[in-house]
Amino acid sequence: MIDLALNGGIDLILTKSISRFARNTVDTLQTVRELKAVNVEVIFEKENLHTFDPRCEVFLTIMSSLAQEESRSISENVRWGQQKRMKDGKIQIAYSHFLGYTKGEDGNLEIVEEEAKIVRDIYNLYLSGVSLGDIADRLTSHGIPTPFGRPKWSISTIRSILSNEKYKGDALLQKTYTVDYLTKKVKKNNGEVRQYLVENSHDPIIDSEVFDRVQEMLKKNKKRRPRSYKNYPFSGKIICGDCGSLYGRDIWRVRSTGERYPIWYCNHKYDGDEVCQTEPLREEKIKAAFETMQEKRGEIDISYSNDRWKELINSLTVYRDGRLRFQLVSGDEVEITP
Repeated sequence: MIDLALNGGIDLILTKSISRFARNTVDTLQTVRELKAVNVEVIFEKENLHTFDPRCEVFLTIMSSLAQEESRSISENVRWGQQKRMKDGKIQIAYSHFLGYTKGEDGNLEIVEEEAKIVRDIYNLYLSGVSLGDIADRLTSHGIPTPFGRPKWSISTIRSILSNEKYKGDALLQKTYTVDYLTKKVKKNNGEVRQYLVENSHDPIIDSEVFDRVQEMLKKNKKRRPRSYKNYPFSGKIICGDCGSLYGRDIWRVRSTGERYPIWYCNHKYDGDEVCQTEPLREEKIKAAFETMQEKRGEIDISYSNDRWKELINSLTVYRDGRLRFQLVSGDEVEITP
């Protein structure tokens, strides 16, 4: 609106009060002066001030300062009230955007069982080795809406659910804070202000042990595999024959030549007490194995394509002795030794 006025599109601005016009005294005076310079008047209804009045700027300075101080006082009171509620262990969340819980009659979190089942499924899928991207794709394909009611799930939403301590019955308060009352800028709390942890504040959806295991997996996977590979045809299809986890994608490099190539390997190869003995697979080897499998089935056209892979293959299990077992969508199984 100010830009439109400065460019000649508006010649009079009506505003309810000074506090609604600008954040502070300096901004108010500077903006009013810029508008007056292009012959645009501002009328403040509550204070009955007209900026074309020669006496206006004196009153505007005084009253704008009072409005700024009032805003600061209100902000401090609100902050004090929030701090008091946190110290008392009272939880405030946006229930309409929080999957699995609603506000109970006593004011505490109450489990919504239909939604809680979705949360449990997300945790179980991740523990079984399904990637964040694949979990998001599954929920989207099943027509399950996100906590915000949208049809498409994102990796960030899945990660948020997997890392939210409220699902194990605890509540960490003041994860974010308002930097100052003028800018109203909200920032993630990285230790700048005190946080409050309320343990056993409500009924959990996820067992504490399960939640802690998921946090360890998230931490390890973040360090080991920062990139997402959910759009690759092999994602969610290749299974480790040792531990049952899914294979994930990475890019490896040959030091001697500088050659870079995509590789698939067990996501949890080093997580257990014993290291999985299954070998990593180059994408070229997987495609060649597909063609060998097609030839063994007696197909005329054995050539690999992403579409044919998606159409035919339900899963591929990799064994430590080099065997590869294809499970087809049709239910048939074909085992080969490349």
